[in-house]
Amino acid sequence: MIGGNRSTIGSIRAMRAAGFEVVVAEKLPRQYALAEADIGLEIAPSDVCGLSDAIRSLGGVSGVIGINEAAMSSAAQLQQSFGLIGLPSDVIRRTGSKLAQRQCWAVDPDLSVPYKTVEMSADVPAAIAAVGGLPIIIKPDLSHGGSRGVSLVNAVEGIDVAVAFARDHALPGSQIIVERALPGPQFSAELLVKDAKTHVLAIGRKVKSAAPSRVDLAIAYPGVTDATTLAAIETMSSKATSLLGITRGPGHFEFVLTEDGPRPIELSARCGGSITPDLAAHVSGYHPMVEAARLACDLAVEDWPTPARRGAVLMFIGFPPCKVRKLHVPEHLAKNPNVIDFDYSLPIDGIIQPIRWTSQRTGYIGVVAEDGRTALTLAHELAATIRAETAHGEFCMPLMIDSDT
Repeated sequence: MIGGNRSTIGSIRAMRAAGFEVVVAEKLPRQYALAEADIGLEIAPSDVCGLSDAIRSLGGVSGVIGINEAAMSSAAQLQQSFGLIGLPSDVIRRTGSKLAQRQCWAVDPDLSVPYKTVEMSADVPAAIAAVGGLPIIIKPDLSHGGSRGVSLVNAVEGIDVAVAFARDHALPGSQIIVERALPGPQFSAELLVKDAKTHVLAIGRKVKSAAPSRVDLAIAYPGVTDATTLAAIETMSSKATSLLGITRGPGHFEFVLTEDGPRPIELSARCGGSITPDLAAHVSGYHPMVEAARLACDLAVEDWPTPARRGAVLMFIGFPPCKVRKLHVPEHLAKNPNVIDFDYSLPIDGIIQPIRWTSQRTGYIGVVAEDGRTALTLAHELAATIRAETAHGEFCMPLMIDSDT
């Protein structure tokens, strides 16, 4: 497993419980994941030579999986070098490029979303006209993910700031994309692909931060229960994975449910981030990371028939901008039997910034229940018990989402 952090502990434990010997490679200040693995390697996910040497020293491995786009790139190279099951590097590159995905999906009217690429702010007005007018999304083609550089623009006055934000977070050689903002609620789906057939395990409805940023504040499951809508999402997911060349393995798919049906935002050839796999395991009855490991090791897997639709919420913790010296968390929160995980980390300087990308969030709570309404209500109640103590000795509550969302 290339990459591992505090939020992957549940996945590592699940894989070990399923009978896997898990080797985790990561290099972080907080090496929680290595302590949970059978073997922990302090090797950066991008260090392909170091990872190759480690695999040889182990006498080989049965499979390789990655937890994010950078890790997936290394995984693809290692799979090819050691003759292991996996997707080709060109497929992984496509799934790491927002522009390449739009280009692949443009051939299908049900997946196509109007877009243009621009070089500078002066090019945006023409792009707006070409994609059908405001509102638009401005984002970098290539970035480190986590909503970095992504802005929702509702008026021309926001163009300069949005382009600058995209440029600041674009990787070298990245273009800037202007695309039509899709109207409707946003969702994410956890996918498993076997023999080029796509299966949808779990769907979560997202609560997003206010414009212009597009950061997840919460994800609630089951996001969709209507059979007709579920069938439409599965059809869209099958088309999207096929056009990108994803024939095997996990997928994390983000999309919008418009009046004309579901439309794609982006798709990664990996499990969802943070504790998403653990929540999806409760919701569906299948743990995506365990199933991804089985696929990577070329083991027999079932076709994941009739996944369940139980309730869960991934609620992210954030605070209004301020300087914090301490976070006060009730002892009972982490001990609650409905909480599968809880974690937080304050900035080193204690300064809470406005949330523009995911790592600016302070923490998360993962809550499970038999139904979605119960999970959301409980997550809301638990988050409301947390307090941040400011440098002036004042106490402030987390940013709260609407419990009726």
